[in-house]
Amino acid sequence: MLTTQGIIFRQTRFKESSLILEIFTREQGLHSFLINGVYTKKNQRLASILQLMNIVELEVYFSEHKNLHRIKEVNPAVLYKQIPFDIKRSAIATFMLEICRKSIKGVQANEELFDFLKSRFLSLDEIEVLNPYYHLFFLVDLSYHLGFNPLDNYSASCNSFDLLNGTFCAFDHQNIHLVVPEESEQLARLFRKLPPEEYLKPIEQRRKIMNHLLSFYKLHVDQFREVKSVDVFKDIF
Repeated sequence: MLTTQGIIFRQTRFKESSLILEIFTREQGLHSFLINGVYTKKNQRLASILQLMNIVELEVYFSEHKNLHRIKEVNPAVLYKQIPFDIKRSAIATFMLEICRKSIKGVQANEELFDFLKSRFLSLDEIEVLNPYYHLFFLVDLSYHLGFNPLDNYSASCNSFDLLNGTFCAFDHQNIHLVVPEESEQLARLFRKLPPEEYLKPIEQRRKIMNHLLSFYKLHVDQFREVKSVDVFKDIF
């Protein structure tokens, strides 16, 4: 028996009233879980608990030798107060979840990564004034936990960010992986956590920087595909 917290990454309807859930757990990493009786009159509360990106308390029948584990009991660890009702927060949370689903693979435990993700979802829900650059900082910070974070070596001579190597170097227009100097300077400021409103105010600039960061992920995360939530919420991002 395993008792742990988890973040719900995916859900798939199974038979008439069951769900197969992909949950990133604190103690055991990413695993698939089966829960029965979700869509019954007796358990109407279960469906709301098991929504995507919810943080839950789990008691499960867990075996390292199985690919699918059965949930004995599940309860909310956190009840979001703003994300479900605020379209901008919901959009950013959906984007963050999609990045997690595309980036976090395998079954290895990573308590530090779990705590980071939990804190970022909670912060998004709790902050009074929503930061329109929240998703950009999330991409940068997550890269550190995934092991391919950018090197902070920007200078007048190293004025172009190399997406392939994650470092700043001299600009060469023949190198397809180099970001132009103006946008590289914006990336350098973002990496250093300088206030983005000073250099990324127009939404077009935010989109360019976001696209560079997503390209960075594509080069460093195996099979990292297009992020669909960007198109769905393009007016926000």
